[in-house]
Amino acid sequence: MTARTIVDYFAAGSITSTASDSTSITDHGRRLLTRDLPYMQTSTLGQVLAAALVARYAAPLPDYARITILGSDTTVIPQLLTREINDRIRVTATRLGIAYQGYYITAGEWSLNPDGVTITTVWSLEKAT
Repeated sequence: MTARTIVDYFAAGSITSTASDSTSITDHGRRLLTRDLPYMQTSTLGQVLAAALVARYAAPLPDYARITILGSDTTVIPQLLTREINDRIRVTATRLGIAYQGYYITAGEWSLNPDGVTITTVWSLEKAT
């Protein structure tokens, strides 16, 4: 996991602070999390936050899920196509006993079905704390 914070304020311009965990990168692959922090005022604070983000996200939580969603209407398709890695979503799957639980998207696959209208989305999810 590598976290990058960009501290942007008028006095010093833009400052980038980076922290990473080589063990996490080896075990889980490289995941980059970038945050633009216009309210931070020093690079020290940016570095502290980058280290905290790496500590939080370096290892995926053990409670994860993989879900498949079929979308074919103008309400669902934009949601499926605009979500990004690390977006937090709420999942309800009544047959599985999941009711409005928070998850982070950790991976995604998209494909257009042969009908040319339906999009299949498969997300790997990590339970939010």
